[in-house]
Amino acid sequence: MEALETAARPVLEPLLLGAAPGTSRVLDPEQQAVLATWAVKTALLLVLARLRGRDHGWVPDSTLKWLHDHHASRVPPPGTRVWLGGLSTSDTPATVQAACLYDAAGDPAAQCVTFSVGCVVFQVFTTGQQDAGLTPDTEAWLAPSGLCQQALLQIAPSSSPIGWPPGAVFGTGDLPGLAGRLQQGLAPAR
Repeated sequence: MEALETAARPVLEPLLLGAAPGTSRVLDPEQQAVLATWAVKTALLLVLARLRGRDHGWVPDSTLKWLHDHHASRVPPPGTRVWLGGLSTSDTPATVQAACLYDAAGDPAAQCVTFSVGCVVFQVFTTGQQDAGLTPDTEAWLAPSGLCQQALLQIAPSSSPIGWPPGAVFGTGDLPGLAGRLQQGLAPAR
């Protein structure tokens, strides 16, 4: 995973301090994939380190194995969705919030992690690899709406360049609501 850290560093570092007024940058799909893969790895390891053995501490083993087996590809695991947003703060070094979503049988179905580093916030949705094919209803449920639609940039999956910073940024007071957007449960199957 050290190679992933090395690949993510030049993409992530300029974002951490926020964008200077009037400046912008473009993240191409390859940069987005590296950043998204790093975010998935970081999110799952944060959950393992902080929440292991608790209700929200489930991490899909098959996704961790996929990351290990495909680490050189620098592509996020199938079934993963990652969003990137700006955070207007420099006094909160890092935050993390996680929620495990359960299916109708009460089994873990997905992990949702929202974490910030410097002036960047990531939102990661991950399933086990056996459930990697997301239904159209789940895709629609995952899509940001309201302020989140302007403030979150989807970086996994991605096939086109995106501009940074996004049209709106979050404040530290927005983080609980942002994390809550994916904590309401999976969309029902039709």
